[in-house]
Amino acid sequence: MNQMAESPMRNPLTRRLITVPATLALTVTLVVLAPVALPLMVIVDLLRLRPRLPLVRGWIFAIAYGVLECAMLVVVAIMWVVSGFGLALTSGPSRRAHRALQRWWVGRLLALLSSVLGLRFSIEGVEHLTPGPLMVLGRHVSLVDTLFPALALSDSGLSLRYVLKRELEVVPLLDVVGHRLPNYFADRSGTDTEGELAALSRLASDLGQNDSVVIFPEGTRGTEEKRARAVERLGEHHPELVDRAAALRHTMPPRWGGTFALLDAAPEADVVVFAHHGLAGLRGLRAILAALPFRRPVTVELWRIPRCDIPDGHAERREWLFDLWTRLDVWVEEQGASVRSAL
Repeated sequence: MNQMAESPMRNPLTRRLITVPATLALTVTLVVLAPVALPLMVIVDLLRLRPRLPLVRGWIFAIAYGVLECAMLVVVAIMWVVSGFGLALTSGPSRRAHRALQRWWVGRLLALLSSVLGLRFSIEGVEHLTPGPLMVLGRHVSLVDTLFPALALSDSGLSLRYVLKRELEVVPLLDVVGHRLPNYFADRSGTDTEGELAALSRLASDLGQNDSVVIFPEGTRGTEEKRARAVERLGEHHPELVDRAAALRHTMPPRWGGTFALLDAAPEADVVVFAHHGLAGLRGLRAILAALPFRRPVTVELWRIPRCDIPDGHAERREWLFDLWTRLDVWVEEQGASVRSAL
């Protein structure tokens, strides 16, 4: 049986009784220790010849994020009471309020990333986001890149639905708000592929002119080891795609099951790709701390593909998806070459 399904963390109440107090306790601990920890980190940063103080910035960001998370949890608890103790959470006004809260939270989080960690970014091609319905395919190398679609789509007047990995349910605010809005936390274990694809089909089956759904076809943040394993698995069932997958240098081979389920369920939806450069290598805490503060701006570029240009057959659609991901991989390489030549 699926161990995840057997875990008590699969029960929302049990999970939140653990994750919410843990988040509060961690935030309080960071605040209480700050008067001692921050001076010590200043010394460590200076001894390491890091005058821009990455450890200090990381601690301050962790405090600010924790405080924001806790404050938002209070807000969503109040919203639950106002909705009639949860009875009207799926109503139109409640969902609009939660979407507004989601947009506000994304804006504050990006502001923290900018002011504390030095993140700079630009998004080109936002005019391609209207009209809907849209299916958004995003490159995934960092937790930060999941924020760009939320910002751009919300500011373009589109409501968005996310396909998220189930492991993110341990983040309390994502867990609570994510389940109040039409999103889906996918189980990537592969133990019930048919059920997962059916759930994704339901997610996209009623997209309207002002709706979008976001998925990251790579399925995970890539490393050389993960890329090699993905190519090996691909060779077991689709050897004709191995050479193309192995040629990808900056992206993971796209996994098409979820993407195709969404496309089949929303036959009127165009596709928009969120390509970006500047976040590679920021996959873990150590790598992020080593990069702080961010010195180079992140470039985000949007490409829109009309639905009439997307094949209907799954074999032809696989070729189309790999063509698209090859284009993305080449674009990332060109962006990197441009940055290196400017140094």
